[in-house]
Amino acid sequence: MNDKAIVLLTALTVLLIALTPFHTRAQSTSNQQTPGSNTSGPRIKIAWAGMQARQLQKKLPGYPEEAKDKAIQGRVRLSILVGKDGKVEEVRLLSGDPALGNPAADEVRQWQFQPISLNGQALVMATELDLEFRLRKGKAEVRCLNAGSQQRGH
Repeated sequence: MNDKAIVLLTALTVLLIALTPFHTRAQSTSNQQTPGSNTSGPRIKIAWAGMQARQLQKKLPGYPEEAKDKAIQGRVRLSILVGKDGKVEEVRLLSGDPALGNPAADEVRQWQFQPISLNGQALVMATELDLEFRLRKGKAEVRCLNAGSQQRGH
């Protein structure tokens, strides 16, 4: 993806955020969070295409060796919560085989995103990532299934 496309996707994401009523963007914070923590305050849900444009490392999780050895294939869905500083704070496996999803979640926890703010206030970002793990003719392939993504990995 070139720089112009990234700028355009980021601008569209910010525009969509601005047009969304605030009460649908903000969610209450969990009791486990402390005031001023990296995940307290307003949250926005961003489609993966918008998050991908803000992703600093453009690499998908690898195919877990143990899953490859056991010929485990399939789709997984991960829920990702990104703190105000752009660091991944939480990843949960929503669906799919844990042999694929748990190692993928561990890798996603290492990612970092460009932070986003609205009216000078840093926002917590939430998104979902759909991955497909496939074995074809001895080759392992991981691909992103989210709309607008062309990401592939091995």
